[in-house]
Amino acid sequence: MLNEAHKANFETLQKAFSQGDVCLLECIDKSTGQLVPVVCAIQPSGDAEKPIEFVPFAKMFLGNPYEEVDPPDDGSDSDPDSRLKEAATATEGGEAV
Repeated sequence: MLNEAHKANFETLQKAFSQGDVCLLECIDKSTGQLVPVVCAIQPSGDAEKPIEFVPFAKMFLGNPYEEVDPPDDGSDSDPDSRLKEAATATEGGEAV
């Protein structure tokens, strides 16, 4: 189950997208030293020398996400890849259903 912090971060990210305050940056993964794509929100910093700051929210998959994750088991006999694709495309009011 998703915790409240993840839900709050997702809502913040939705607001940032609606305001155009989101970017995709190539960042360095501290644990591996590799470059990784990261979804970031853009916010004012209050610092005149660096007027904006980037707030990292999510790392993008480096491989095929359908090969890396399965959706939660819904008790049906359907294929996990089909369930993941359906979950990714089914939205209602901006939230996955």
